Amino acid sequence: LINNLVLKKIWQPFYQLLNRLKSFRLDRDKEILITKSYITEFKELNKSVNQLIEQSVKTYGSQKQFIENAAHELQTPLAISLNRLELLAENEDLTEKHLSSIAQVIQILQRLTRLNKSLLLLSKIENKQFSIVELISINDTVKHLLDEFNDLAESKLVKMDFIESGKLEYNMNKELAAILFSNLIKNALVHNVSNGLLKVYIDDKSVTISNSGVEQALQQDIIFKRFYKGNADNSSTGLGLSIVEAIESSYEFNIHYSFDGMHHIRVDFK
Repeated sequence: LINNLVLKKIWQPFYQLLNRLKSFRLDRDKEILITKSYITEFKELNKSVNQLIEQSVKTYGSQKQFIENAAHELQTPLAISLNRLELLAENEDLTEKHLSSIAQVIQILQRLTRLNKSLLLLSKIENKQFSIVELISINDTVKHLLDEFNDLAESKLVKMDFIESGKLEYNMNKELAAILFSNLIKNALVHNVSNGLLKVYIDDKSVTISNSGVEQALQQDIIFKRFYKGNADNSSTGLGLSIVEAIESSYEFNIHYSFDGMHHIRVDFK
């Protein structure tokens, strides 16, 4: 009994440090509170942990600032280039061949702009920069997004069905929830076929997005990889499902893909 009490007392600083490390977040905390100890090994451990955290916070801050600056610096010249090309295209003296070349360059610059924004968003998600969490209605979020994509669905002659069998609420960042389902719905539309179908089913535990498309299953181990495009056109950045996977890793829910003639992506909320 005395032995156990002594050991518990001796190891108390170690377990306190362990608990604080478990709750430490780079995006929120700048340092960790260390419990003073007179044991040499624990003093060395505390010193090493402090040095590691200090370096990690500094590296995280530098990386975050670099990404934000790089994205900002890229957006400005891209926007200026697009604007000047659009003005040039209005010149009546240009031939059809010249206009065609300008249109191709404009498409490339527009894709670069989307790619820049997607990479910045992906980096922000992975660096846990969307820290505000609130209880949101997944039903309302999906309904709003389906209304926004209605014009795209009509242009592709895709019929959209929305089925609710329960109310689903979840604690997460509201902006990330919109990005998650926006990417899934857009992906289901982009990879759909003319006169196809997109169906969204919600119950109190999951959301399933089903769509018609190519008549074969996709490779589940690579569809969430960066820059995977499948049969999409060249305008796609190939980052939509990578962003979805990054959001998934930030929360306690799982995403599954299946195929039975229709392509299904199910988001299971815990």
